[in-house]
Amino acid sequence: MQIVELETGTKLTFLVTAKGKQLSFESSVVDVNPNRHYILAEAVMSGDRIVSFRGEEITASMLAIFPGDKPMMFIEPEIITMRRNDNTLCYKVSSPAHGKPFNRRGAYRCVIGVDSTIQYELSGQPSDVFIKDVSVTGFAIVCSATVNIAVGQLIHVVLTDSIEGPNGGNEQFSFNMYGIVVRNQLLDNGKIVYGCRFNDKIRGLDSYLAKKDRIAIAKNKGE
Repeated sequence: MQIVELETGTKLTFLVTAKGKQLSFESSVVDVNPNRHYILAEAVMSGDRIVSFRGEEITASMLAIFPGDKPMMFIEPEIITMRRNDNTLCYKVSSPAHGKPFNRRGAYRCVIGVDSTIQYELSGQPSDVFIKDVSVTGFAIVCSATVNIAVGQLIHVVLTDSIEGPNGGNEQFSFNMYGIVVRNQLLDNGKIVYGCRFNDKIRGLDSYLAKKDRIAIAKNKGE
């Protein structure tokens, strides 16, 4: 798909990495100029200023959302802030590359950052781990190099978290996550990241991830 094949009103998400932090910002297509090969996207505002996705140590990609179909990812398009004829701010987005179907586990993950324990041997003792991120199809954990888990092995991790509710108070969540290890990576600090694919769909996890992500976006906009 070419970027100018997007339609006015298409929902967009800008996925931004800034100095090591991963941020996401919601937008939508407000106009399409097929002759000049660009679209205009709704501005993300911080107070009275538009959020810029350009600068040192900043990279941004764009996700186009289609109800009932896979999203399309445009990798690092050119995103320029500008004013329209009616003086409203927006983004001019262009990309010579075609968009590609987006695998949410492969590209977008909700950062969790909570401690837990892992059980990977029926007769073994649980080991301490850090739940790095979770998506609707899998999760990643960080643990000591003494924890040796083979690719293809089934592991069990309990995710327990608390999210501040809209009217005060905290909403409690707890999920038993069973996953198949599909990859591992040794980190510079000597620890290991294990990427896992869910064995079965977890009821209620998508709602939790949506709430977690909305809070993270709100905090990042505040910053």
